[in-house]
Amino acid sequence: MTQLGMPFLMDTPSVEGCCRLAEELGLDFVELNNSFPDCSLDVLSAPALRRLAAAHGLFFTLHADEECNPFAFDESVRQAWLGSLERALRLAADTGMPTVNLHMARGVYVTLPERIVFMYEQYGDRHRMHVEELRAMAERVLMGTKTRLCIENTGGFLPWEQAALETLLQSPCIGLTLDIGHDHAIRNQDLPFYEAHRSKLWHMHGHDALGTHPHLALDDGEMDWRARFAMAQACGARIVLEVKTPEALRRSVPIARAALSAPSIRN
Repeated sequence: MTQLGMPFLMDTPSVEGCCRLAEELGLDFVELNNSFPDCSLDVLSAPALRRLAAAHGLFFTLHADEECNPFAFDESVRQAWLGSLERALRLAADTGMPTVNLHMARGVYVTLPERIVFMYEQYGDRHRMHVEELRAMAERVLMGTKTRLCIENTGGFLPWEQAALETLLQSPCIGLTLDIGHDHAIRNQDLPFYEAHRSKLWHMHGHDALGTHPHLALDDGEMDWRARFAMAQACGARIVLEVKTPEALRRSVPIARAALSAPSIRN
């Protein structure tokens, strides 16, 4: 059965509170998020997380700080973000987390009269070097562990971002997270990339969406989330029910379970 989890919720502002809710709903895991003060790397500890996991019969995944940018041109800034991400990876490995999720930082762009220029595309050689350094760091920390770094789509991967992803995905320690609502907002622009890399789809952020408004409870939007859940099931990816309130989560869990157990989605 596909593993289902919940995100860290603002309305449940403690790790233990999220664990209690996940246990109540029979979920398999909680995805902590370093962007929240109660989930910052200065607060989380491997022994405490192991105790909570054992007490509530679940495990954790981790969402790196959503502003994390390991490609920044300023070397002091880049090293700070690399160091933060390395700490997150080490915490995850020490705690037995299967996944650390990372947004693909797009960087700064310049709006010219007739086009938009992305700095990471313009200075491609430097960006590629930083991408390779991220890959090397992930391998140094994660090789020999069960933890993997998964890159998440946000606003549609541009061609130069796809090239960077191809470099990252050469590593056995790096895979993909598909956020189905983000992809719906851009009319499934990223879906062909994920279809071409199904063996690397290890994690999914699942929710409904209405136009460009994602993170809705299942069946509260317009998207064919069942098809995406079937894709996750076929790839062996776990699914975070990435809604934003306990009420939406309570409504979504039984709907997700029913869909994942239906013969049409299993086949």
